[in-house]
Amino acid sequence: MFEKNTGELLTYFNTVKRQFVASISTAEGAANQREKLLGDFYQYQVDAIDSGKDSKERVYILPKQSNREGAHRLATLMAEHGVEVKQATEDFKACGVKYKAGSYFIDTAQPRGVFVRTTFTGVSKLASC
Repeated sequence: MFEKNTGELLTYFNTVKRQFVASISTAEGAANQREKLLGDFYQYQVDAIDSGKDSKERVYILPKQSNREGAHRLATLMAEHGVEVKQATEDFKACGVKYKAGSYFIDTAQPRGVFVRTTFTGVSKLASC
């Protein structure tokens, strides 16, 4: 039991009951507003694609040459979060830097582009162009 500032005793049962009621209420509210929520979610992803196309930092590159295992783990983690991650099939040059085949690149012009930019903002040792 827990005594609130008001002197009311709060039991474990009371907290579970309140959490259950709040969860059901949230689910009901989401169901009632499903069309708006889905429309907003869709528009958020469309806006993320458009924003990525206009971004100065359009593509993030995870170079194979610096840390192969770390780059692979990060690329896999991003893919698990719904991010479109591509892998170069041959050597390439971007922003004046040469990269080896097997390097990963992530375009921010995608539905999860905001997540990508948020994740990589301020992260060092990543190339962007």
